Amino acid sequence: HASDRYIGQSQVNLSFDASWETRCAVTKAKLVNRLPGINKDTVWTPEFIKLLLYDKPNLINQTKLYYLLNNPELAKQLALQKYNNIFNRGAIAAPWKLRQDYLKVKALRDVGLCDFIQTAIANPDFTYTADSTEVKEVIGCSYRKKNLQVLGRPGKDPIKFVNKLLRSVGIETKVKKVKRCGKTTWVYFVDRQHYESESRLAILQAIQVKYEQKINSNNTPLEWLVDESKLSQNHPLQKSWQKTAKTFDIQRLQLVADRTYFYINNSTICHHPTNPQSLANLSIKMNNTKHIQDPFDTPAAIADIAETLMRVEDAEDLIIVKQFPGHTRNRLNRACRLLPTNQQQLIRQWAMENKQERASG
Repeated sequence: HASDRYIGQSQVNLSFDASWETRCAVTKAKLVNRLPGINKDTVWTPEFIKLLLYDKPNLINQTKLYYLLNNPELAKQLALQKYNNIFNRGAIAAPWKLRQDYLKVKALRDVGLCDFIQTAIANPDFTYTADSTEVKEVIGCSYRKKNLQVLGRPGKDPIKFVNKLLRSVGIETKVKKVKRCGKTTWVYFVDRQHYESESRLAILQAIQVKYEQKINSNNTPLEWLVDESKLSQNHPLQKSWQKTAKTFDIQRLQLVADRTYFYINNSTICHHPTNPQSLANLSIKMNNTKHIQDPFDTPAAIADIAETLMRVEDAEDLIIVKQFPGHTRNRLNRACRLLPTNQQQLIRQWAMENKQERASG
């Protein structure tokens, strides 16, 4: 029964001595912002809120990834909009932000997880073991270099890796003993009760509503505020543009650059100079500006790192996240402070495990 007064606000800062009622209202606003209309659904109960905040704090992100897994074109469009926002803020040197949902969706589809889930759901009697054909296909495709960089190495236990991929999209599994050829063995299967649960379906519906609202509000062609034709071939901005353009060429994304100016430091608009001396002066000014505000250190960038850390599920995931360009120790620590207490504790635990493993190795 918390107040609705903060719903719709993009950001709310709580004071240290904020009242319990205020904290509840802010928490409610954050959940409704992530799941539009969920507070009007019948699942909105104290038990449901506890599920999202404490029991399964990753459930929203996992369900969101499941939705994007089944809507890959939407994932691609969202990644393009995200990068366009980063690029137009002046954060040209931040391609790592694309490592959020789109690349993972591509990797999960490439290893066959989408087909694996569809087979498991379509057949109520479907079970799998390490020797199952479906498991071997997922493991085999996971060893492709492009998928290793996103999903990590399968390791010695195929079942552990497959179940980890299933958990990353919110699919729970169960295990039971069966007798085959006179021997007792363990088989795994998808938890259909959780898959068809009212709470999960409500979250999925809210995520669909959120993305429909997002796409409908961003239906204009994207503009990239750099005109590279007026920059010299050896100028730092020209090199940055060529590197960025190459990335988009790989992804087959169409660029639209019909403006003749670009942003510096997220706010100042500068027109391109044409003579070499002006370009040299511009290079010096941009280097000085970079020291004033690094795009990796903005609140939005740190929040993006925190969102990535929320998806970390084990020590191996943490190693991969720490390898992302721009993920320095200081930025990771700042992002960790934005996480729920239980996730912070897990991150620290996995960091210690990795440190001890490096020391013993």
